[in-house]
Amino acid sequence: MGLLGIWLAWRHIPLLRQAVGPLDWRGFALTGFGLGLTIFGFASIGRQLLDARVAIGCLLLGLALLALYGLHARRHQRPLLDISLFRLSTFRNGVLGGALFRIGIGATPFLLPLMLQLSFGLSALESGLITFTSAAGAMFMKALAARILRRHGFRRVLVTNAVVASALLCGFGLFRADTPYLVIVAVLLVSGCFRSLQFTSLNAIVYAEVDPARMAQASSVAAMVQQVALALGVTIGGYALTLSSVATGAPADAAINFGFAFLTVGLLSATSIVMMLRLAPDAGAEMSGRARPGEELAEPRPASRPGT
Repeated sequence: MGLLGIWLAWRHIPLLRQAVGPLDWRGFALTGFGLGLTIFGFASIGRQLLDARVAIGCLLLGLALLALYGLHARRHQRPLLDISLFRLSTFRNGVLGGALFRIGIGATPFLLPLMLQLSFGLSALESGLITFTSAAGAMFMKALAARILRRHGFRRVLVTNAVVASALLCGFGLFRADTPYLVIVAVLLVSGCFRSLQFTSLNAIVYAEVDPARMAQASSVAAMVQQVALALGVTIGGYALTLSSVATGAPADAAINFGFAFLTVGLLSATSIVMMLRLAPDAGAEMSGRARPGEELAEPRPASRPGT
């Protein structure tokens, strides 16, 4: 799959050449160690892989290094990551709103297999065959995303789709060991469709106002925030599971605890609606090909960067 992705990117993504200045070595060190420690700390806390004090120490040190980078970037002429991109409305709301949505989605690959295997007693193979259906739904939606965006626009799609995708995520917690597999597969398939539409829309809208000269910077910043959000989702999902176990007195792998964990991350994903509502009604209209008031429908402009 990785080689196929490389080939498709080589064939279809235009090569944008631009002059590149000297590497910001100090920024590279601060962001490299800062992001590494932050993501490692989040993931370790959520999965309880290390002593809590070590994990929290890594997290705090990573956040401190990222804060130092913020100060460094304001003074550097060519910072490694251009945080001034957040002044662009579509970039800011797309990245931050997408981070909130990804926190909930990031917990799913952690919580769902645990529930299927530990709570429902399925094997790893059986669990994988069931959860794979969400990927099938995501692949199916890729063929329809452009048409949906052209018809309804980014803002409406992002707001409505966030509600539906978050509700379906909360619904994962209603699964029980005696739930028919057909029902579980159907819900995961539909959820994969809406999740994919949200990701595709988010990964496109963030570049709507970015000029080609800063496209690489925008891609780097957006990818950085995405990875932190996904790691944070694992942390929150793990803690929600633990807190529910303490509150109910039931073992951590009890179905009721997974219900509370999925409800928590689903509601957190739904908060992304706040950022999506701040987008202009015609945000990304040129990219999607959607007509503005008084204009004819245009052919969709190829996105500068594809959705993932």
